[in-house]
Amino acid sequence: MNKKMLKKKFKFSTIISIFIISLLILTVLVYNKKSFLISKAYEIAPNFTQKVRFYYFNLPHNFPSIPSSNPVFNDLDFKLSLKSLVFKNSKSKNLKFFNEKKKIVFYMPKKNYLLSGISNKYAGSSYIDLFNDKLFLLSSRGLIAYGQISDDEIVLNQIDNNLNAYLGKDKFQKNSTYSFKDVLIHDQKIYVTFTDEIAKNCWSVSVLHSDIDYKYLKFEYLFKSNECIDEKNDEGFVPIQSGGRIVPVDQKKLLLTIGDFRVRKKAQDLSSIFGKIININVDTGEHTVVTMGHRNPQGLYLDVKNKILLSTEHGPRGGDEINLIHLEDINNENILNFGWPISSYGEHYAKKNAITDDQIRKVNLLYEKYPLNKSHKDYGFIEPLHYFNPSIGISEITGIGDSIYMSSSLGGKKLFFFKLNKNNEINEYYIENIGERVRDVIFKNNKLIFFLEDTATIAVANFNE
Repeated sequence: MNKKMLKKKFKFSTIISIFIISLLILTVLVYNKKSFLISKAYEIAPNFTQKVRFYYFNLPHNFPSIPSSNPVFNDLDFKLSLKSLVFKNSKSKNLKFFNEKKKIVFYMPKKNYLLSGISNKYAGSSYIDLFNDKLFLLSSRGLIAYGQISDDEIVLNQIDNNLNAYLGKDKFQKNSTYSFKDVLIHDQKIYVTFTDEIAKNCWSVSVLHSDIDYKYLKFEYLFKSNECIDEKNDEGFVPIQSGGRIVPVDQKKLLLTIGDFRVRKKAQDLSSIFGKIININVDTGEHTVVTMGHRNPQGLYLDVKNKILLSTEHGPRGGDEINLIHLEDINNENILNFGWPISSYGEHYAKKNAITDDQIRKVNLLYEKYPLNKSHKDYGFIEPLHYFNPSIGISEITGIGDSIYMSSSLGGKKLFFFKLNKNNEINEYYIENIGERVRDVIFKNNKLIFFLEDTATIAVANFNE
């Protein structure tokens, strides 16, 4: 064998050796959960196989291990155990807040008991609220817990409840996108919203309530519609597109968002509750429609001082929105129309994949029926305060100080901060990367609190510091 051949062989062997050694090192790192990449976050695939996703945000290394069995039933079994949920202070970093910096602390679950996310894709989906300085958490499967936030950890004590009677194991097994949608504590009562099977295979969004009790929460209906969306209707059925956000107007009224479940025509049907924001009387459960023309309203915030209501909305492919409603219009008989599905700055999902003649024909028919005009005003609708194209998967919205607001996102894994001027126009904004899907966020007692669903982490920024 000549020198040239020996040199090539040596070079090839060296490359193979380096590759094998690198693979072994990576394997060790992954096994010990200390890899930089693996420490970012994880996702449980829909078929419950173990699948890793990589993110750009430096989350703590000690993330919980991926459950090996069905996370839905793990979650429900843990709920029945009534054990405490422990979240440990794992990391902190600076969060940009206009010209300031705020320290944000990440509390990760100590064990993998929590929480099966909506669609079974994520470590956890949960909703949060503060009451008497206690943090309350409602998981998408109906686990409820409460506790104090300390520097080192958050220990949440479970509260026994009867939510399984309304949305239980049989429903989750049937469709993993059925879930509890929001939690609100107001005037000594706790309210939860959920996707509700009104009749067999026919669904809507309902509201339950209970007096505050730290031992047992006995929920009953506050609002339940007779109208529902059949799973086999002629337009489609997407229960995750259901809205479900709730905020108080005063002691007697609550606002509830209801999505269209992908039945687009409902949003422009005045006789329907779907694709609407409704006003519910807490004494009688009776409701009135406040706004219409919504697709999937995912966030809701009432700014009493400035007399405005801000809502966020998932658009189609592109066209996520932030909408503004004047408080005086909530009690007005004139129903505000935000245009869906006649106007939107996004496009129908089917358009991207329309290749064959038959697919193109169906897409054209869809646009004839629901044109998604880019202008709202020209067609008699209200223009969004702001829209995102491409979409960021916008989620909850909250106020932070005087005329300062923040909206979180799911798919975009970002935070959108903005300020309104005296004319209620956005005059300054920026986007901050948080690196995880933010399912819920609240600002109370000068604390900005997030629930991050990629790792079932609670994050807290204390604005008093």
